[in-house]
Amino acid sequence: MSLLDAEVVPEIEGLGISDRRAWFAVRLRPQVAASEVGVRLVLTLDRSSSMAGHEFTQARAAARVLVHLLSAEDELALVVFDEQVHVALTPRAMDEAGKAAATAVLAGLTTGRGTALFDAAKVSLALAGELRHGHVILITDGFPFSGITDLGQLLEMTRTTAGAATLTTIGVGSDLDGALLCSMAGVAGGRFLHLEEHGDFVMTLGGELATVQDAVTGKLECEVRSAQGFSIATMPHYAPSRAGESGSLRNAMLAPVVESVEVVVPFELEWDSALGPGEHRAALVTVNVGAPGAAATQVLELPVRVVVGRARGAMNGTVTRAVCEIMAGRALHQAALGEDQPLMCVRLLADAAGWVRGRASAAGLDLRGDLAPTLRLLDATQGLFQAGRADAPLLHACAEGVAKRYDASIGSKVSLMEDLRTDGQRKGSLMASRVDSDPGRRRE
Repeated sequence: MSLLDAEVVPEIEGLGISDRRAWFAVRLRPQVAASEVGVRLVLTLDRSSSMAGHEFTQARAAARVLVHLLSAEDELALVVFDEQVHVALTPRAMDEAGKAAATAVLAGLTTGRGTALFDAAKVSLALAGELRHGHVILITDGFPFSGITDLGQLLEMTRTTAGAATLTTIGVGSDLDGALLCSMAGVAGGRFLHLEEHGDFVMTLGGELATVQDAVTGKLECEVRSAQGFSIATMPHYAPSRAGESGSLRNAMLAPVVESVEVVVPFELEWDSALGPGEHRAALVTVNVGAPGAAATQVLELPVRVVVGRARGAMNGTVTRAVCEIMAGRALHQAALGEDQPLMCVRLLADAAGWVRGRASAAGLDLRGDLAPTLRLLDATQGLFQAGRADAPLLHACAEGVAKRYDASIGSKVSLMEDLRTDGQRKGSLMASRVDSDPGRRRE
């Protein structure tokens, strides 16, 4: 059975001989029905001393809700960590006995000291790999204080350990390394979510489960390898890349399984010398997708060709919209890294907004419709910097929001974060309400 249809689409149908770079996009249409697969999760909880009290109590309560919502076809493992990592529940089906075991484990958890984030991520991703395209949800409120704490080593470990698994990181509160958690999720094909202090754990965990249930089938990975004379200038990836050194870039993501859902992955190629009129092979895109619970995988190799003429051709609005969202996300990410220089960040975000408006107008996009959420978010974050209310976790969440087309409106920090909630998180809130009204839930 075919798992995936894919094609490479240029942003501009025909380039001029004076052009030195061009955007393309891989358009991916998975063909696996969501009902055919179960969910395979590793839930990893930080139980360091800083989590003691409200945060840990709420995290355990939300985990119990998640367990309740899983079906007998789903599998779950529980990992907890302080300065040590402990597999509290080995992977098992969430039938009646499995749910009872998971609930008992959660009830007995206590807090400790230290934050061995490196080892926790490594153990969790290895478990998720054993679950065949499993997904890790890692919840933490701080920095890695135990074991390896170097950013580069943590990201490289995450990249190499993830394999077919994916990782979502949930940062709690304000005293955390948002850049690290966002980057770890990025290299492992997941996403970064930020919870305010005393935030809604049930809504966030329930939303992530809804996302996995409705729109995820393991990891979908794209690699773009440039041909001789070409190089990769940009690809949606918030972790530091070494494109100039390796000649190729990989982009991994949670792969939607809902039929007719399309994923657009933009990337930019550049070249140093002028290209003559005609067709030039510029790169090779390798797309790999696997279905969880099955050995079946599909690998597609798609050539990327640059067509050069005397005049530039028409622009593809679908590709341009994705490009604008990615560039806006990059600007937000850079602003988060430079949050201590507000004037520089305001200029950076203003330039990004201007770039988006110009690019979108050239492609004939409706700025009041197609890219209105992206532009509102850029304008809103500029306002946060000008008012002295910007912080890194918020901005990383904004960057993730733009890249995934979440809507956002102008407002205060609190309302901006609320507007960044995904449809999946809203579903999670509804699911939590159903659980709270269930008699079996009240007896726990």
